[in-house]
Amino acid sequence: MEELMKNQMFATHAVAAAGSVTLGTALTYPLDTIKVLIQVGSVSNKQLTTAQVLDRVKTLSGHAGLYSGFGWLMLGRILGAGARFGTYEILTTFYKGIFFILCAVRSYCVCS
Repeated sequence: MEELMKNQMFATHAVAAAGSVTLGTALTYPLDTIKVLIQVGSVSNKQLTTAQVLDRVKTLSGHAGLYSGFGWLMLGRILGAGARFGTYEILTTFYKGIFFILCAVRSYCVCS
């Protein structure tokens, strides 16, 4: 485990994963906010338009309203991606070690 933490490739992958999650979410978050506001604000016989939603958000909370709740979402996504990535790296390292041991055992058996 200590060996994995000292590995520069692990740190590089972790930073790249956090950066890609942040960038992807930052680009799509306003679109998701608009979609949710359309779904919540519409009634069965009258659907809100995107222009109406943008006008309401701008008058109530300004342009920053499109990113309301973004920080908490990013925290959850980065932690979730980190857990998945960390588990993947640990399991990959573990199974590579087992694979090399099995190859050595197999070659020993074949030679004898």
